Amino acid sequence: MKFEVNDRLFDVRWKRSWNRRSNGTIRLADNGHGRVNTVCTISYAFPEKEKSERYELLSKAVSEQSRKDPYNKVVGRKVAFTKALQDFTREERKVFWDQYKEKCRIV
Repeated sequence: MKFEVNDRLFDVRWKRSWNRRSNGTIRLADNGHGRVNTVCTISYAFPEKEKSERYELLSKAVSEQSRKDPYNKVVGRKVAFTKALQDFTREERKVFWDQYKEKCRIV
């Protein structure tokens, strides 16, 4: 999700990460689901003249799912996003949440 605030371009990304064992197999929980964590990164995006962009990482957070809970994309994103926004001011967090609600259409 990219958006502009005060002439600065921000990039927010989410990624699911499976809890894996050292041998590469997925560790299964009691309910048969693998444990999935959601990682949220917030970065400044510096657009270059060509098609590539340069990023400066501002914040990164992980929402850890309980082994007994089924995976829920919306909840994982919101929890990780909330944790990633802890270092920002209240006004900045409000702008980020407004953009999230507008662009992701998930409430």
